[in-house]
Amino acid sequence: MSNAEFRFPKFADEETIHRLYAIWNGWRGEKLFPSRADVDLKALSSHMEGVILFEVQDRKNIIIRYFGSMIMDFYGSDYTGRNFLDLTDANVKELRSKRMLGVVEQPCGAVWTTRGISYGAERSFSVGVSLPIAARAGEAPSQILQVCLPFRGTERPAFERKAPTNVQLSDRYAFVDIGAGLADQSVVTE
Repeated sequence: MSNAEFRFPKFADEETIHRLYAIWNGWRGEKLFPSRADVDLKALSSHMEGVILFEVQDRKNIIIRYFGSMIMDFYGSDYTGRNFLDLTDANVKELRSKRMLGVVEQPCGAVWTTRGISYGAERSFSVGVSLPIAARAGEAPSQILQVCLPFRGTERPAFERKAPTNVQLSDRYAFVDIGAGLADQSVVTE
């Protein structure tokens, strides 16, 4: 599938999202998804501060393996090694799990926005992508590369250590077909 064939909802149909999917598409070549050995992080150098790498162990354990510095600044804590679902409000934990498992089990990509307080008001402040990766060549995907891109005008806070808090659930979320179809559409919001 060429990058031109990826279909994005209006909220994520922007140049940077297309570029991130093109980078990932180059890593996978003729395969459905890349393995970690195919990933060249130099291609993401201008976005590394917004990268999170997840290891999906099962429906209840999604471990954060890398947590970018910009995300640390927003949350005031390094969540590397933590179970992402333990950082999720109980009333949306199942929804978050289904969304993330959809990316690796289908497999497919995802795009999303996150709401939060920015300039004193609650609004969508970031857009991002989630893409499947296999830990090793020949295996099913078990990792998710996620890149968070704050909207222009969103101020990055200075790091101030805080106790770990729950990570906001995406307010808009859509799966992207990478050549294998789409995951459960009941978890999509646009």
